[in-house]
Amino acid sequence: MVLAPAPLGPQAKLVLLRHGESEWNASSRFTGWADIDLTPQGVIQAQKAAELLRCAQWSFDDGLSSMLSRALCTYWIVARHLYPDHDRSPVTDWRLNERHYGILTGMTKAEVSAQYGALELANFRFNTDARPTPVPPNAPYSPESDPRYSPFAAQSLPRAESISDAAIRVRAAWTDLILPRIQAGKRVLVCAHGTTLRSLIQIIEGHPDETTASMKIPNAQPVAYND
Repeated sequence: MVLAPAPLGPQAKLVLLRHGESEWNASSRFTGWADIDLTPQGVIQAQKAAELLRCAQWSFDDGLSSMLSRALCTYWIVARHLYPDHDRSPVTDWRLNERHYGILTGMTKAEVSAQYGALELANFRFNTDARPTPVPPNAPYSPESDPRYSPFAAQSLPRAESISDAAIRVRAAWTDLILPRIQAGKRVLVCAHGTTLRSLIQIIEGHPDETTASMKIPNAQPVAYND
């Protein structure tokens, strides 16, 4: 299922924006919580998204982003384009981070297929309850190895997740951070990732799990909601 964004306009209350192409998107790797930069093409994509929002006369009151650089960079490209003379720092929250792919992190899809088989690759990607083996606590890509996550209790942070696991924390972020702002009449920009944005769209639109898991969200194409 390819997502068709709603028309943009000044009246939109919420815009969801997947980050621009990252270096590991370009090489078809499972990225997850690995903190990977945008490619030059990803920067251009974010700039085009910013211009699209500007041309639609859309502005935002509050910005939210995951804690991963590819989402934050995309956010700042948009914010500085729309508000060149103002500091519009986002609220960052790890619950908007991409799904944690455990020991699959950094592997290409071809490598996972070769090691585990094509059926298991599809299972990892689309079965909402399939959880890869976790990375060890102090391994690369474990939150415990990243000082940015030191303020949070280690037991609350994932080292591998299924789609359903990630959806639980996304729903909490929706309830705590996003919905109250919309209900207060604010216009909100959320910069995040494919899996977490699919979960938000499922909350908003009520899609079944099987539809949500196969939904394709292109890099840096705004998805707008008016209500």
